Amino acid sequence: TKKSVEGESKSSYFVINKSEQKNAVSEEPSLDDYENIPIEGFGLAMLRGMGWKAGGSTSNSGSVFSTEPPLVRPRGLGLGADRITSSLIQKSVTKTGETLELAKGAYVTVTYGSLKGRYGQIEGFMGEDCGRVIIKLANESSTVSLNECAVTLVTKEEYLENTKVP
Repeated sequence: TKKSVEGESKSSYFVINKSEQKNAVSEEPSLDDYENIPIEGFGLAMLRGMGWKAGGSTSNSGSVFSTEPPLVRPRGLGLGADRITSSLIQKSVTKTGETLELAKGAYVTVTYGSLKGRYGQIEGFMGEDCGRVIIKLANESSTVSLNECAVTLVTKEEYLENTKVP
């Protein structure tokens, strides 16, 4: 029989009465029996069976603590990469107090990969949460797409000084 749990308005689970358990042991379950059990509540039923209660988690010592929901990682950010690192790259302050932001038109130098040491200007971004920037390389007409962690913001003066053609 299907019963709702008090305090849980959205989820429900199945309880087998003692009289039904005797019959259930002697009879082999049919395909209809399996289809009647909602798969959505299976994980919660397992957790409830292990002593979990809605509204908080308990440790082995019995103390109650709150849980944090998982954060969605930006697309393309690997498992070993740190999300904090990419947010620190967004803004930086120079020695003169000038604030540099990772935005369209900003000047950058490539710090990783085969283009290391090259300078360029940001032409755009691949997407909201993709973590990639489109850079027009200095002294060339080509554009490249790089991870925003692979570039460092530089001032316009440094860009002009290091991109002069000899």
